[in-house]
Amino acid sequence: MLSPLQLKNLFFKEACLKAEPSGTFESPPQLNQNLALAVLDNEKRSYRLDLDLKIGADPQKPFAYSGNFSVVGIFEVSPDFPAERLAQLVQVNGGSLLFGAIRDLILTISSRSIKGGFLLPTLNFQEVLRAAQTSQPAAETNGSPPQ
Repeated sequence: MLSPLQLKNLFFKEACLKAEPSGTFESPPQLNQNLALAVLDNEKRSYRLDLDLKIGADPQKPFAYSGNFSVVGIFEVSPDFPAERLAQLVQVNGGSLLFGAIRDLILTISSRSIKGGFLLPTLNFQEVLRAAQTSQPAAETNGSPPQ
């Protein structure tokens, strides 16, 4: 059975990963993410979701990498899916799909770096969305360093 959310297209607007000379995997990365949802076509239930991700660290204990990523996904939602849950579906499930694309790209790039491979920690996009809806900074999350 197919998901009611279908990813129709995905593209990167920005992809920049920098190995930090004094950075280590001992300090967790600070992840700052932002989601932006736009309706493309109400009849077709077509949406655009932008995910921006910044990887930073405490200047006193720099992480191995820093970077900026921006990815756009174009989604369509099944006509059978309840209208009152459309935005949540696109932001939570769509955000997870887009984050996975960034995560994969970072692992691919970092695997060829002097610092070695880095797999982003997984985020809970239900919490990201909840924090954004309550006007709290959705953004600062500390990931665990790879083992």
